[in-house]
Amino acid sequence: FFWCLISKMRLTVEVIQNADQNIDPIKNRRVVLRGQKIPQIENLSATNDQFDSIDLSDNEITELSDFPTMKRLTTLFMHNNRVSHIAMNFAECLPNLENLVLSSNRLDNLGELINLSGCKNLIRLSMMNNPITHAKFYRYFIIHILPSVRVLDFQRVRQAEREKAEQLFGGARGKALIAQLAPKRSDIKPVELSAEEKEKLIEKKKAENARAQKRAEMIKNAKDADELAKLAEQFQKEDDQLNDIDMEEEKKQ
Repeated sequence: FFWCLISKMRLTVEVIQNADQNIDPIKNRRVVLRGQKIPQIENLSATNDQFDSIDLSDNEITELSDFPTMKRLTTLFMHNNRVSHIAMNFAECLPNLENLVLSSNRLDNLGELINLSGCKNLIRLSMMNNPITHAKFYRYFIIHILPSVRVLDFQRVRQAEREKAEQLFGGARGKALIAQLAPKRSDIKPVELSAEEKEKLIEKKKAENARAQKRAEMIKNAKDADELAKLAEQFQKEDDQLNDIDMEEEKKQ
């Protein structure tokens, strides 16, 4: 019975006031609320907008919602939660957000990321270990809707990527592609794949897994930093080639 009582902890005013508050290495004032099994965001107005950084990692939060207006906040850590939804007013509530870490969550629909497009000052974004990262044109999509982002998933955004993103999503045809790839929640309908499409999907997934295992082995066997840098360049070229193939297939449809 006691375990049931403590298994979930609400983000109360008292929890916020008693949380670790400190100055990080880059002189930002932060509050640490990680690892407390918090299920939802609430009562952050109790911070009085006095923090540059909030760490809510390692909790059980399912939605990025219910933020008060926090003009001072520039960094939000949400690593390792259960986030699958981003509120429409998220960007409006955090107008000066520069760094957002959403790795290891449950985002699986590009449409949810549309609600980040109002984050005009966002510079660094991490979405690693979300199902959404396997979506078609995932990286180009984010680069298009968030032109301010300079580093995505710990990789610097290159000019060539910006040009490809514009080629994909610019103009009327691009808008139609966005509607197809990033439907609103209410527009999502189950899609029945043909046997041939299912087979292609299975083969593609197998190829992705094999490629990931091969790369992990190559990184493990790298002898020095120079070899790792060469591998990173090689992997980027391979990914660009695969994305070009996807783009050509998209044009044919």
